[in-house]
Amino acid sequence: MDTVRIAAVQTPEFRADVEASLSYAAGVITEASARGARLLCFPECFLQGYLLDEAEARRSALDLASPEFQSIVARLPFTDMVVALGMIEASSGSLFNTAAVIQSGAIKGFYRKTHLLKSEGLFAPGAEAPVSRSKD
Repeated sequence: MDTVRIAAVQTPEFRADVEASLSYAAGVITEASARGARLLCFPECFLQGYLLDEAEARRSALDLASPEFQSIVARLPFTDMVVALGMIEASSGSLFNTAAVIQSGAIKGFYRKTHLLKSEGLFAPGAEAPVSRSKD
């Protein structure tokens, strides 16, 4: 049986400060990769912070297909480790509590939280539980 090393990150909160989040994430990704992790999971809403004020969340939300989010992905360390990056996503006018799945400098998929807390009413629930497979 093969062993797969999985890392979960407990981070400080960077509220509406994507630059600080990216800087912190880069260090964690580099360290986890060097330690042999194959999957690294960041907390929900990590990238922008766990924002529950709708106006603030809308200002910070990112569309996964946008050039802005593509540039964020490009700034992360290039690794074949799978990174699940928690973020606030904007899509078709709705906000989602999303985990973007990133590997080798590309977005490989995403998961939108389906079971939301009462306090998360600003988010739309996800409708799917996608399965993602690595080439390994």
